[in-house]
Amino acid sequence: MLDKSNYYEWSQTMKLRMQARDLWDAIEGGPVQFRDDRRALEVIVGAVPKEMGIPLLDKATAKEAWDAITATRIGVDRVRRATLQRLRRDWENIGVNPGEQVEDFALRLSTLHQQLVIHGDKDITEERVVEKFLRTVPAKYAQIVVTIEQFLDFEALNLEEVTGRLKAVDNREEQALTEPVAINGKLLYTEEQWRARWRKEKKGDDAGGPGFKNQRGGDGRSRGGG
Repeated sequence: MLDKSNYYEWSQTMKLRMQARDLWDAIEGGPVQFRDDRRALEVIVGAVPKEMGIPLLDKATAKEAWDAITATRIGVDRVRRATLQRLRRDWENIGVNPGEQVEDFALRLSTLHQQLVIHGDKDITEERVVEKFLRTVPAKYAQIVVTIEQFLDFEALNLEEVTGRLKAVDNREEQALTEPVAINGKLLYTEEQWRARWRKEKKGDDAGGPGFKNQRGGDGRSRGGG
């Protein structure tokens, strides 16, 4: 249900519902039969508060009803242009925050892109989103970024696929840091592996527990070697 603060989520959900019912052409202004236009209007009216839905019944088309909601929630043209300028500045300045996971940054970037589209910016394509993402991610992903730029077709890529490729780098690094080497039945940990294991156990509220100390040789100083 539409409220005062969820227009973005509401509009995306409504678009999906209408596409599933072959009604989205009525909102985009394409030629539709009168019956389909009325069905689209019915879906819209049923997804807004009653006090907003009654005036929408008088609209000549479903598109007029949709545009009226957009104008109410996003604002008149002047306000929309001002919001669009702010969103464009956010787009230019967006970057990965300290400690932010790559998938969280990808979600922020995707959300900002959708907000730009809603407010009238049709120039930022999925390809440009991917390019922006690769330019902005931390330097530790430089090697995989170069590989993507050299060997993959940007027009065939999407943000989710690229995020998955970069996330695989994190998974391999984490595995390398946390998996010990076994020699003669003894597990040999590097200093970084001990630190990673300690951080993992600390997150589980078991830092310094008996199992951890016993495996390190009682006082926690042994590294697994004689």
